[in-house]
Amino acid sequence: LKDHLKALFLKAHSQARKEMFPSAPETFTETLLPAEFLQVLDADIFQMVGKYSTGLNKSATDILIQGLKDQVGEAELFRLIRGAVEDQSDKWVQATLRTKGTEVYNKARKSYWDNDEYARDLIVGYEFSAILDERTSSVCEYLDGSAFEKGTPFIEKITPPLHIFCRSILVPVTKFEDFKLDKEESIEKL
Repeated sequence: LKDHLKALFLKAHSQARKEMFPSAPETFTETLLPAEFLQVLDADIFQMVGKYSTGLNKSATDILIQGLKDQVGEAELFRLIRGAVEDQSDKWVQATLRTKGTEVYNKARKSYWDNDEYARDLIVGYEFSAILDERTSSVCEYLDGSAFEKGTPFIEKITPPLHIFCRSILVPVTKFEDFKLDKEESIEKL
C-alpha cells in the first residue's frame, strides 16, 4: 500500500508538471520525495493498518462469542469468521485505495503547483471538480465548479477527499483565465 501511494504521488506530481509545463524537467525521483509527505504517509499507514486489524479482531471475536453461545460447530464457526474477514478486507482495501489514493493524488498535484517557482506565480486559485454521477456526494456536487483563491485556509479544508470513496480533484486556475471567485462556505454548512 505504501509503495503504491508513493508511486501515485510521483505520477500525480509529474502529471501536474506536464499539464503546466510539458517540456519541464522532472523534479522528484524515486529516492527523493518530500520528507513531510513520507512522514505523514508512514503515520497514516500505521494508523490505518492498526484500525483495520482491530476491526478484524473485533469482528472475529464477536462471531466466535456468538457461535459459542449458539453452539455452532468448529467448521461452521471457521467459515463464518473467514467470510466476515474476507468481506471486511475487500471493503477496507477498496475504501483505502480510493480514499487515500484521492488524497495522495491531490496533495501531489498541489505540492507541485505550490512549490514550483513558475507554477506558484501562474496559479491564483483552485477549482473544485467532482465526477458527477449517481455516486456523487451532495457536498462534492455542491462544490463542483466552485473556484477559490489559492492560499486560503478554506482551500486546505476542501482539498479532496472530503469523504470515503471521494473521487473529486482540485484543478488549478491561472492568472490568464477569466474566473469568478466563489464565496467561502462554512465547513458546518458543507
